[in-house]
Amino acid sequence: MSRKTSLILGLLFSLGLQIDILAEAPTPGERMVTDFHHRLLTVPVEWSSPERGTFELYYEINSDFKPAVPTIFICNDGQQPFFAAGRADRIKTKWVIAEINIAVMEHRGMPASFIKSVYNERGEVDWEKAYTAFSSANVIRDIDAVRQDLLGQEGHIWLEGESGGGILALQY
Repeated sequence: MSRKTSLILGLLFSLGLQIDILAEAPTPGERMVTDFHHRLLTVPVEWSSPERGTFELYYEINSDFKPAVPTIFICNDGQQPFFAAGRADRIKTKWVIAEINIAVMEHRGMPASFIKSVYNERGEVDWEKAYTAFSSANVIRDIDAVRQDLLGQEGHIWLEGESGGGILALQY
């Protein structure tokens, strides 16, 4: 490992980021393997302008998901790396609550929920499109789309969030 890599990893560790999760990150735009517990949901890039295209939003649920028990939805912002497969199970194990479900959504634009349309033909970020695509209003609609996909129109979720995830939970 180079000195520069060591410094970067040390900095990430000191900031509290989980290196094991970063190591498991897919390549941006890589399609995640899906099954009942690991899902892709097609949502608009801009909920207020669906004609601007769609992308696949990755979310997952714990492996012993039971529709009859409460579901806690973990809200996270783009700085919180929740994209590693198995994250819902790891959270549930840490919380040691048997009769609860965990749902975790990867924030839009992260590797498995990559939004190609915010880049121009030269591969550079189109900041106007990015500003709109990554707005909290769109993320709130994503949360609700996951809720409906998972639990139906009338389904209920409990929200948990820290930092920017807490702000999203309040906005929801």
